[in-house]
Amino acid sequence: MQRKTWLELGHYCKENQLVLNTNSIYFYIIVIAVLLTFLTNFGFSSLLEPFLFLKSGGSSFNPSFNNTYLISHEWWRLITPTFLHFSITHLIFNCLWIYILGSKIEIIDGKNIFLTLFLITGISSNLGQYFWSANYLFGGLSGSVYGLLGYCFILDLDCLLYTSPSPRDVEECRFAGSACKKN
Repeated sequence: MQRKTWLELGHYCKENQLVLNTNSIYFYIIVIAVLLTFLTNFGFSSLLEPFLFLKSGGSSFNPSFNNTYLISHEWWRLITPTFLHFSITHLIFNCLWIYILGSKIEIIDGKNIFLTLFLITGISSNLGQYFWSANYLFGGLSGSVYGLLGYCFILDLDCLLYTSPSPRDVEECRFAGSACKKN
């Protein structure tokens, strides 16, 4: 069921039923996060090491940023901690947020913008986590979720400021769980 509520300047809010779309980027992000989390047994498996932010090769090898990225060229480690989770509730709520925000961003801006936002926010949050805490054992989609939430907040502000809708239209759109889109 789709419903359009017309706003000023040719904008409308379009209500879509949220269905898990297997042809979307957010679906694959959720699948990868669930698979890696269960593969690594929530961080209690020896399979965890290749997905950590830094390479740790035992007692004779000191994990460092230079050894991991400049010497070993293991650049995938910049994004893989994003998919690791250490508790089931953390995994469920992060996947729920990726589903909600990812579906909205893909509707409004497309798959390429969503993937770019996800990668930029995921890598920058992982770098920030490492340089802030100097610990390389971390994981979760939370950094990307906060980045995507900020992007949606900016889009919502831009949409509201540009269209100047009546308060009734704004409430109707928000309660419908719909996305504001330019006509």
